[in-house]
Amino acid sequence: MKLFGAICLLSCFPYLISASSWFSTSKVNPIDEDLTIQSGKIPGANPASYCSDWNRDDDHVNIDYINLIPNPPRAGKNLTIEGQVDVGTTVLNGSYVDIVVKYGFVPIVRETLDICEQAYDLAGVECPVEAGVIKKQATIPLPWAIPPGRYNVVAKAFNANDEQLTCVTATVSFSHFGFQLVDQD
Repeated sequence: MKLFGAICLLSCFPYLISASSWFSTSKVNPIDEDLTIQSGKIPGANPASYCSDWNRDDDHVNIDYINLIPNPPRAGKNLTIEGQVDVGTTVLNGSYVDIVVKYGFVPIVRETLDICEQAYDLAGVECPVEAGVIKKQATIPLPWAIPPGRYNVVAKAFNANDEQLTCVTATVSFSHFGFQLVDQD
C-alpha cells in the first residue's frame, strides 16, 4: 500500500499543501524561474498537468509550481516534493480528493481521501486553512519493489461544500524494480 500512497501523494501534493501552514509571499520557482504553462502542464520539474476535461474557470487552487527531486522518481530512493499553490478559498474540514490510479489502462485504486486528515497525518496541520499562497516541501521514501510500468493518476479535489478546488493528472513510469547492482548517485 506504500506504493499507492506514494503515487497518490505525487498527484495529491497540491491539495495536501493547500492545507499546510507554511505560507510564502514569493511566487518564484526556485528551480526554474522562467516557466510558462503549456497545454495545461503544471510548472516545475514534474510530470503533472491540469486535467484537460476540467473547467478551470471554477478552480479555487492555482498551482504555481511542483518540483520532484529526483524527476522522474526512482524506486527505492527518497522523493522530495516541493511546491507552491495559491488557494483562493478557505480549505474546510471535510474537503476531499477523489483519486484514480491506473496501472497502464487497468484501474488499481479508486479512493476518496480527506484532505484535512492527510495534511494532519503528514504535516500536523489542522483545517480550516485560510486562503493564501502556500509553500511546502516533503520527503517520502519510495519502496524499492515498485512493479515496473506506467502509472496514470487523476486527482480531483473538492472543498467540503463540493466547490471544486482543482484537478491534476500525472503519469509516472518505473522501468524496473528498485534494486541495483551499483548505486549510480
